[in-house]
Amino acid sequence: MMQTKLALTLLAGAVVLGVATGAVAAAVGGDDTAGRDTPRASASPTPSPTAEEKKEETEPAAAAPTVESGGGDQGVPEAGPGLLPPSDLLITPGAVGPVRAGMTKAQALATGYFVADVPAPVDGCPVRPLTWRDEYVNTVDLQTAENGDVLSVGVRQPGPHTRSGFGVGTTWAQLRSVASDPQDAGYGQTGVFVRESNDASWIGFLFDTTPDQLADDDRVTFVEVTKGGQPGLVRDGC
Repeated sequence: MMQTKLALTLLAGAVVLGVATGAVAAAVGGDDTAGRDTPRASASPTPSPTAEEKKEETEPAAAAPTVESGGGDQGVPEAGPGLLPPSDLLITPGAVGPVRAGMTKAQALATGYFVADVPAPVDGCPVRPLTWRDEYVNTVDLQTAENGDVLSVGVRQPGPHTRSGFGVGTTWAQLRSVASDPQDAGYGQTGVFVRESNDASWIGFLFDTTPDQLADDDRVTFVEVTKGGQPGLVRDGC
């Protein structure tokens, strides 16, 4: 499991790693559309609607009830209208889907993926300026400044991926050709990194083993994107 420790600021002074980033170019596929069944013609004439029926047809339908997260057998709710499901979020240096490190709170809210000023689920932790919508919280997380500016985005579960398919669950053998040399990430773990040199945006991949023990079949357990400073690949208790 990913280690827990206090880490309110990201590591600064990133060293240019000179690695390839073509595997993480931003590109989002088009949405699929579903067909509709064609109604069968009636064998008998259809009576003209009454005045009351016409009124009902023109009135707006009631909104469908929302599904809360954490429902066990209810499963994962669908993404809201116009939002990508977690599995379609593209990881690029400094961003997961449309959410970029460096965004202001207002810019992040405008994407539609967040709610604002939510009480923390752990006693003693401050109110969160931004929180992912219910259907995303088990897959992705967020670090913000006190004013809500986005510092980093984390990926905890398989689903979000780079254009080449790299994400949680990817092996070191698959990442070796595009990522940096393994680095000690603390707590017996290893980080490898991809950097976009144009604006110092990063992707960090975490493995739950030490650099000297990292094997080709070891798999990524956490992904973090940042801008300016190399990902620390840590999260605090809140």
